[in-house]
Amino acid sequence: MKSTYGDFECAQNKPMWEIISQTGFEINAAPCCQTLEWSKDGENGVFTATNQINEEYPVYQTTSQNGQTLFMWWMWHDTVGHWVINQ
Repeated sequence: MKSTYGDFECAQNKPMWEIISQTGFEINAAPCCQTLEWSKDGENGVFTATNQINEEYPVYQTTSQNGQTLFMWWMWHDTVGHWVINQ
């Protein structure tokens, strides 16, 4: 899944996301964006900033309830970009 293209904004401020098959997806930032709480269809988790940097911003990591490691990072496309969540 990914946020729609646009100027950089923290993930919790991106209003539109694409390729989400679940309903009720939310991201909420903790102070300084070291962690981002997320929820979808009653499943909750926390993305934590890693030491990795991509496109000038931290790469975040979490583990889903089924044990999959998920990553979230910012990806630029010329002057616009989007957040990506993937395994």
